[in-house]
Amino acid sequence: MAEAAPIVVLLVEDNPADVRMIREALAVTRAPHELHVVEDGEQALDFLARRGAHEGAPRPDVMLLDLNIPKIPGHEVLRCIRNDRSFPRFPVVVLTGSRLEQDIEESFACNATEHIVKPTRLYEYVGEIAFALGLVRRLAAAPRPGAA
Repeated sequence: MAEAAPIVVLLVEDNPADVRMIREALAVTRAPHELHVVEDGEQALDFLARRGAHEGAPRPDVMLLDLNIPKIPGHEVLRCIRNDRSFPRFPVVVLTGSRLEQDIEESFACNATEHIVKPTRLYEYVGEIAFALGLVRRLAAAPRPGAA
């Protein structure tokens, strides 16, 4: 049986401690993955558009998006990618420290796949990351419209 291709994860996060925690959580899940990290909203859009330093970047299978990032805030990044048909449709999980109802509502209004408040412990991160990777697997297994 062929081994599944690694899941391409785009992490948009400017906090090195959170990046480290997510790296560790991904390692614990043992899911084959390829992690790409950008630190601000502008870099996220460049990665998706394969512009500048991100020319030739792979298409992500899932994006983990912090809201409080430099240059272009997370919700604006989400609006841009959901409104631009040149970007492929893929799960976007807002992974942020914000518990504000207004932020949660805005995430879903911008068509986030999920809004998760950042955990504080590694084992909690592992659960949330496993959930995000599961979204990719379910999407890949879903029948395509028009497919026989």
